[in-house]
Order: sequence, then C-alpha cells, then structure tokens
Amino acid sequence: MRKLILSELSAVIFFEPEESFLLKGIERGALRSANAQKLLDCAGINLPSENLYLELFEHDGKNILFISAAEAAEDGCAIYRFDCANDLMDAVKSVRMTVAEDDSSSLYALKEKYYLLICPPHAFKTKHLLEFGTRVNNTPSFSAYLREHGSLLSAPAALTELSKYFR
Repeated sequence: MRKLILSELSAVIFFEPEESFLLKGIERGALRSANAQKLLDCAGINLPSENLYLELFEHDGKNILFISAAEAAEDGCAIYRFDCANDLMDAVKSVRMTVAEDDSSSLYALKEKYYLLICPPHAFKTKHLLEFGTRVNNTPSFSAYLREHGSLLSAPAALTELSKYFR
C-alpha cells in the first residue's frame, strides 16, 4: 500500500492485488465507517472530517482509492445548477441589488453546467432562483464531488463578483 497526500482535505491510496482484501466493505460514496477508518489509520491518513467521499477504481487487480474530506452540509446553504451561462447570468441579475457585503458564495463548472453555492449569511431569499436553475441537494458527498471534479470559477464572493460584470 502506498499513499499520496494531495491536500489537507484529500489523499490517494494505491493497493497491490494482494492487498485487495483491505478494501472489503469500501464503496463509493460519503461515509465514515469502521472499515474506512481502519484503512485510513493503517495508511497513516488523518482527514479533518466526519464525512468522507470515497472513489474506488480497479484495473488489472490493482486498486486506487481517492478520499476527500467532505464538509458537513451547512444549514441554510443552497446549491443551484444552471444549464447554461445565460441562465446563470439571469439569476445573478435577479439578485444583484440584494447581495450583502458579507456575500459567501462560490461558482463551479462541472460537465458543462454551472453550480452556484450560496451560504449564510445571505440577505435575500434564494427560492426565486428556481426560475433560472434547479436546486441541488446539499449533501457532504455532492459538495466533495463538486470540489474535487468541478472547476472553481469564483469564490468566496461569486455573486458580488458576477454582479459587477453582468448588470
């Protein structure tokens, strides 16, 4: 078993075919199971989260396990998916007058879609954004997946930045 620490929130473990028994009970998804914790302890990896997002890949008997610490879904934090940039910009225009100075939002691109994460405190109601996009369940596994596979376009005040350019 070899490990590679990618950041303080993610790591990779490489398993040889004879070590595959160590992966029993490990599946893709968010979890903090006893099996996953034993595996991390064995590899000497300590990630600062109760929620982990695991991705296991197998090829020619060898296994690679990607591990990302998932931040707990914050109460009041909303994630919206927009199918195109025009829909995203329309949503930004609809809230530009109500964006607070303490805007806490991020924008990601993933698989030709845009994901806007709006976290408290926000000074406006976000439900009207359903006119322009789709609300996505804010789960620890999705947040980790988005952070790992998406491209961060703007943070930590994406709404403020976007509203400067798209009035």
